[in-house]
Amino acid sequence: MSQVIETRRVAEKLGMTFERQFHNKRNRDILTDLYSVTVER
Repeated sequence: MSQVIETRRVAEKLGMTFERQFHNKRNRDILTDLYSVTVER
């Protein structure tokens, strides 16, 4: 659980936003976090 919080903290510092968490069927059904990045021009 602690590692999940650390991962989100690092992602937010890099400007990413947590979108959702899901079981990735293409990768042995591993629980996966999805982050997004907003790029401004």
